[in-house]
Amino acid sequence: MSNKINPYYINQSSTRLLLLTFLFSSLPHLTRVPPLLVALIVAFALWRLIISRYSLATPGIYLRLSLIIISVVLIFFSHSSTIGREAGLSMLLIMLALKLVEIKTKRDTLLFLYLNYFVVVTNFLYSQSILISLYLFTVVWLITTTIIAVNRQGSEIRFRAHMRVSGLLITQAIPLMLVMFVLFPRISGPLWKLPKSESDGKTGLSENMSPGDISKLIKSNKIAFRVKFTSAIPETKNRYWRGPVLSHFNGRAWTVDRQLSRRIMYHHPKSTLSTYTITLEPNYSKLLPALDTPVSWPNSGFMSSEHVIYAFQTVNNRFQYQLSSSNKPISRQTLPGKIRNRYLQLPQSYNPLSTTFISNFRRQHPNDISLVNNLLQYFRNNKFIYTLQPPKLGKHSVDEFMFKTRRGFCEHYANAFVVMMRMAKIPARVVTGYQGGVYNKLGDYFIVRQSDAHAWAEVWIDNQGWRRIDPTAAVSPDRIERGIEASLNDDSAWTGVLYSTNSRFTGVALYWDNMRNGWNQWVLGYGETLQNEMLAMLGLLSAGWLSKTITLAVIVGGLLLLIALYYRYRDSFKRVEKSQAIYNRFCRKLSSADLPREPWEGPKDYVIRISAARADLHTEADKITKLYIQIRYADQPSTEKIKELAHYVKYFKP
Repeated sequence: MSNKINPYYINQSSTRLLLLTFLFSSLPHLTRVPPLLVALIVAFALWRLIISRYSLATPGIYLRLSLIIISVVLIFFSHSSTIGREAGLSMLLIMLALKLVEIKTKRDTLLFLYLNYFVVVTNFLYSQSILISLYLFTVVWLITTTIIAVNRQGSEIRFRAHMRVSGLLITQAIPLMLVMFVLFPRISGPLWKLPKSESDGKTGLSENMSPGDISKLIKSNKIAFRVKFTSAIPETKNRYWRGPVLSHFNGRAWTVDRQLSRRIMYHHPKSTLSTYTITLEPNYSKLLPALDTPVSWPNSGFMSSEHVIYAFQTVNNRFQYQLSSSNKPISRQTLPGKIRNRYLQLPQSYNPLSTTFISNFRRQHPNDISLVNNLLQYFRNNKFIYTLQPPKLGKHSVDEFMFKTRRGFCEHYANAFVVMMRMAKIPARVVTGYQGGVYNKLGDYFIVRQSDAHAWAEVWIDNQGWRRIDPTAAVSPDRIERGIEASLNDDSAWTGVLYSTNSRFTGVALYWDNMRNGWNQWVLGYGETLQNEMLAMLGLLSAGWLSKTITLAVIVGGLLLLIALYYRYRDSFKRVEKSQAIYNRFCRKLSSADLPREPWEGPKDYVIRISAARADLHTEADKITKLYIQIRYADQPSTEKIKELAHYVKYFKP
C-alpha cells in the first residue's frame, strides 16, 4: 500500500481536530505519566502536524515496528514494568499517539477516535468526582462531534452544526443510561482487580507514631471520612474516632503490638448506643475508624482485642459501613498477667529524670486513679504549651519534653503520659485516631478531615477496665471542645486549612461538600444494597432474574420506541402547532370585527356564520378555513401550505 496521504480524510484541518480531541481526552493523565513518556507523546503529535503540513509520507512498517519497540523499552524503563495501571496507561497513550502518526484513511481516523472513548473511561480509574465526570462528559461530546465531522467531511455544514447533532445524540442516550444504571444487576466488589500502583501510598493514620507525625498530618485538609448519625449525636468532647492502638515502645516510636491485636471480642455492658454510617475515603490500609467504643462492625471486617476495626481487604476505594458504639468504656475485672506485662513494657536506660519524678509521684499518690488525676493536674499547672512547632527532642524525649521544652502537640502529651503510667506500673497504651469533625447541616452529616487527627491515652484501672485519658484536654481544652482552629489561632505553623470557622466561604464550601457527598452516596455508592432497595420500591426485589431482565428489556424498548415516535412525528407536531397559531390570529381579527368565535364552534360552523353575517368576507374566510383544515388534519402537513396560510391571514382585514 502506498504511503501517500489521502487529503480528503486527513487534511490539515482534520489533523488539528484529531489532535485537539486527543489532547482533551488525555489531559488529566499527563500528570500521571513520567515526563520522558509525555515528551515522546508530544513528539509523535508534532510529527503528525509536520506530516499534514508538508504532505509527507507516513512512516513505513519497519519504522513503526522500531518505534513500538523503543516505546515499550522506555515504558519499562520508566515504570520498571509493562504491567499495572500506570504502565498500562502509558502504553495506551503512547500507542494511540503513534496511531495518530500513521493515519491515512477514514477507517484509521475513526479507529483513532473510538480509542479515545477508551482513554476517557480510564480516567475513572483515578477519580470519579463530579468535576472530572462533567469534564469527561464534555470530552465525549467533543469526540462524538469529531466523528460526525469526519463522516461529513467535504460538506458545507459547519462544526457548530455537528456539535448540535452530537449533543442531540447524547441527550437521547441519557434516559437509556439512567435506566441501565438503576436496573442493571450489581455485583459485590470490582469487576476487575488491577495490580497495586506504585504511587498508591497509605494516607492518614499509620500503625506507628513518633514525635511530630500527627502534627504533620494535621496540616492536611483532605477528608478522612464522613459520618451520618441515625441516633442522638454525641457531644464534641465524646467524638473520639478510634484508630490504631500503639502498645510497643522502643524509646522513640510507638508501634502496633501484633500479639495484642489478635481477634478477640469481649462482652459489652448494656448502654446507650450511637448508631451511624461512615463513608471512608480510600486510605490504602485496612483500618476502619469507629466512634469510641465500637460494639458492632461490618461483616467485611473484624475487631481486634484492642477494639480496633479492620477490613479484610485494603480500602483502595471509597467504602461505606455501618457501626454501633457504646457510650461507656470497655469493662473487665482483670487483665491477664502476660498481657499486663506487655502494657508495662519500656526500653531500658531511657528517661531517667522521668523515672525519678514518677517514683516520687507514686509515693505521694499510691492510688491509681489519684495518680492519673494528679498527673493531669500537673500538666495543667506547669505552663505546658500546645503547639504545632515543638522543638526537636533527643534520646530522652520524655525527660526533655517534661522538664525542659514543655512545648508539644497531642502525640507528645500522649507519649509522655503513657510512658510515665508504665513507669508507675499502670498498664497503658497510646491510641491514635481523630477527634471532633465539622457538622454540615445541609446534609446532616459530619466531615472528619486528616487535620482532625489526634492521639490520646488509655490506662488500665483494676476492676474498671480501660479508661480513655486525654492529656491534651488538660493542656488545651479548646482543642477538644472547639476543634484544632480554636486551639492554634496564634500558632505561626497553622495554615488555616479548615473552613469550619475561619473561612468567608463557609456556606459555599459546605454546599459543595454536600453535593459531593450526595454524589458519593447515590451515584458512586449505588451498589447491590441500594439497588435492592430500589427494586423493592418497584416490587421487583423478589422476582427472578428472568423477570428482571424482561422488565429491563421492556423499559429500554419502550424508551427507544418513544424516542423514535417523537422524532418521527416531531416535525408534524410543530407544523400543526404553527398552523393553529396562525388560525388563532385569524379568529382574533374577526373578533375585533364583532364576530368572535364561540367556544363550542368548529371551523366549518364558524365560517358559515361569518358568511351569513358578512357576505363580503365569505370568499377569503372560506379559503383560509379550508386551507387550515387541510393542514390541521393532514398526515404530513406541507411547509409551503403553512406559509400560504400565513400569507392569507396576514392580509385578511375584516
